[in-house]
Amino acid sequence: IFLIIDEFDLFLHHKNQILLYNLLDLIQSFNIPLGIIGLTSRKDVLELFEKRVKSRFSQRIVLLFFEYSFLEYKQICKNYLSLPSDLLENRDDVTTWNTNLDEFLSEPLVVEVLKKQFEIDSNYRSLQLLLLYPVSKLTSCRKKLEAKDLVFSFKLCNASDSKCPIIQGLSTLELILVILAGQLSNSSSWEPFNFEMIYQEFKNICSKKNLNFTHDKATAFKAFENICSLELLIPVNGLNQKLRREYQLMKTTVHPTQLREAINRYQNCPTHFKHWIISDLLTT
Repeated sequence: IFLIIDEFDLFLHHKNQILLYNLLDLIQSFNIPLGIIGLTSRKDVLELFEKRVKSRFSQRIVLLFFEYSFLEYKQICKNYLSLPSDLLENRDDVTTWNTNLDEFLSEPLVVEVLKKQFEIDSNYRSLQLLLLYPVSKLTSCRKKLEAKDLVFSFKLCNASDSKCPIIQGLSTLELILVILAGQLSNSSSWEPFNFEMIYQEFKNICSKKNLNFTHDKATAFKAFENICSLELLIPVNGLNQKLRREYQLMKTTVHPTQLREAINRYQNCPTHFKHWIISDLLTT
């Protein structure tokens, strides 16, 4: 028997995580042919387990990434908003709505917002949340979706992003290390990396561009540790106490879109340096 629990992370907020504990304990304690499969979209779910629950968990994890293009994402958006032909008695109203919807989704501003949301979070739920505000503004007198409402909704949905002000407070060296970490992650299909890999990339960049950075390895490592303390980089499977810090496998929590936004607001950053980061580092 396989018991499948969808969005099982919601049960982690229950007192003592009783349900999950009892189910997992049942499997371990008795010879019962039962398997538990938990489905969740949260990548940090293991960190939410209580110790007693985590100890009974088999540690078998399967990560599934939905890879679809922006055009498919846009089509999903259209499917959410379109009206079926048999929904209303007056089919002309349905036709008018769907025609106006096509025009709405073709507006450059709407396409730009959808692209930004797709880059930040392509999850279906995020898209539904993004569309909620524009739809709520519809009335009997206002029967068309408007681009300005989608823009406002995007700002609302992403207003809670706390990484932008954190990145703006980084030193120049820390900023470069964060960017290089993102490059390493993107170029290797989100594979983990460590400090040694980042520092080697840093030296290669300095050599290739003839940049006069005087930071030695020890200084770079201090900057790296500060980035980690801010959780812009986090360990893949928790810290391994037996492994030196510079060899710990890490992953980035910063999306390229967040980097661009933060750099555009970065104060006291020389213009030529900002141009170099955006034109060279963030486009490679």
